[in-house]
Amino acid sequence: MAVMAELESNRHAPTRLMETMTQVVVPKRMWFTKLEEKDKTVNLTGIALDNKTVADFMVQLENCGLFSAVSLKTLKQTMLQNSNLKSFAILCVKKLPEKPAEAKAKS
Repeated sequence: MAVMAELESNRHAPTRLMETMTQVVVPKRMWFTKLEEKDKTVNLTGIALDNKTVADFMVQLENCGLFSAVSLKTLKQTMLQNSNLKSFAILCVKKLPEKPAEAKAKS
């Protein structure tokens, strides 16, 4: 029963991740080129207009509640369509999912 309860609680994880990404992205100032989820990590790569946009995005990732750690792997200047933009890679460590008993105790 515990295994079934855990599977049920993790079933919506991919949808929750995508929904969170759409909420924390800085509109019209950045976009993703790759989003990869593996085990306890999420690797994000993308393009932003400037350093501040990347910093704002990282703060929003830290505050969204899904991750225990957010770190910038790379930030490089890149030329795209005659514009100086910032190419970034961010590593996020997911928080451990709550056990079903813990979730019930909180509610």
